[in-house]
Amino acid sequence: MSANNIPAGLKVPTQTPLDAKLHVASQTILGNLGSNNNLAYTYYEGMIVYCVAEKTRWEWREVGGTGTKLLVTDFTYPAGLVVDGVTYSNKVFNFYQTSLAGLAGATGATGATGATGATGAAGTNGTPGTNGVFGGNSVESGAWSLSNNPLEGNSFITQPTAKHMFRASDPADNTTIYEVGFNNRNIVGGDLSSWINTFALSNSAIKGYLRFFNPIDSQHFLILAIKNVIVQGTGPNTLTSFAVDYVTHNGNFSWSGTNTNSICSFTQNGSSSDNLQRTISTFGGSEYTLTDADNNYTLIIQTGGTDKFIKVPTTGLSAKFAVAFIQKGAGNVSISGLLGGATIVTPILSANKIKGPNYFAYLEKEGTSNTYYLGGNIKV
Repeated sequence: MSANNIPAGLKVPTQTPLDAKLHVASQTILGNLGSNNNLAYTYYEGMIVYCVAEKTRWEWREVGGTGTKLLVTDFTYPAGLVVDGVTYSNKVFNFYQTSLAGLAGATGATGATGATGATGAAGTNGTPGTNGVFGGNSVESGAWSLSNNPLEGNSFITQPTAKHMFRASDPADNTTIYEVGFNNRNIVGGDLSSWINTFALSNSAIKGYLRFFNPIDSQHFLILAIKNVIVQGTGPNTLTSFAVDYVTHNGNFSWSGTNTNSICSFTQNGSSSDNLQRTISTFGGSEYTLTDADNNYTLIIQTGGTDKFIKVPTTGLSAKFAVAFIQKGAGNVSISGLLGGATIVTPILSANKIKGPNYFAYLEKEGTSNTYYLGGNIKV
């Protein structure tokens, strides 16, 4: 790309930045790389973006060294990509927090020796951006309360900004959560009504899945299956609560205490006109190997009374691949990787079988890795 000389200064007659991508409203917006990560291809190495809401600056650079990252998942450029003489091929990038003091110090602007400026004052730590790792939209919210009496009959207490709230017979035991609620405003006052309304569209018994994960470590997560939807109140403090079934979790989850932020995302199980579901009754021998066409589907496994095996291939499945299973028939249904292939992680050691007829299980791929998490009604 050639550079053009501008012989006179530019005057912008509004408060709109000259380069809008260097000046965004919030870290949440900057943390979203857009559909198919298309925005990553508009960023260049060393680009610094200012986030107005948090008053923070972030540099787009190759992953390495120390510093606070903005994106939960690093972005990897494809092979062979070279732009303006800079090679991006197969390089891994993220936004790292920087500061004006650090920038000035790099040039020694804060002192003749540059000793102070070279180090730079520590910037304000920003909240990591939200990536839609579970399908659909993602929002940041904070756990507000955990009820320890399932028979108390009291509704959640609504708050002026969105919190997710859990009701459980034992807050320390993730498997007993039976209800979760949301206010219709997020933690910065944005309206979540349209997003929450999509939770109720499915006409199936399981309306979809809610996934809560730690924004610092997305491997710490909880997945709940939505059954019924209840709307309480009106106006800015409307609270929508959901009857849920525990599916699976991994790790000790930081939201188990009150007032701790996490990221929540939602995957719809199917709408009234298009329920993503299919029956698997044809097997190669006794095996069925998953394909990318199964992504976001519920597969009803017809065993015919004999043991069947669901195989996860080494390649060919999309990033964040997710699928649910329902067992029909008395034969065992086992889920495992092909020889030398995918790694299947379960909350119970060696538990890779669906519990029995009419029980369900859930499988999700961790990003672009070859690791899959299996949970739900499973047994050894």
